[in-house]
Amino acid sequence: MNEIIEGSGFAKLSGVIKTLGYNKDVDIELATVLAPLPNLRIQIDNMKIELEADDIIIAEHLTDIEREISFSFPVSGGTTSAGSPSHSHGLGNIAASSAKVTVKSPLKAGDRVIVASIKAGQSYVVLDKAVILNGA
Repeated sequence: MNEIIEGSGFAKLSGVIKTLGYNKDVDIELATVLAPLPNLRIQIDNMKIELEADDIIIAEHLTDIEREISFSFPVSGGTTSAGSPSHSHGLGNIAASSAKVTVKSPLKAGDRVIVASIKAGQSYVVLDKAVILNGA
């Protein structure tokens, strides 16, 4: 790779991918979220049409996900022989529990996302949310 790749960080990344391992069936693009889930709409940079939820495949971690979590925590104290609470701060038994939680989609209108365009735009896959770090 002797050529110099110029432009923004995204342009440089795209250039490296094309130089080192270009796959003519996949392009990586940036897009803007116009409407969040469940009626997701995105606008890919330099494309005039909007893509709607039916046109898009989205990575699971970007959707609302229900997960079951398990957790345990130490239980301290107890009671004395007289039935009053003891003031010992030692660890007693371990209590375990589980719960179902829903992790909401992080996507909001105006967010930038990384999209793979497959087979010259026949399919679009939203891979992740794009984040620009301060000072980068």
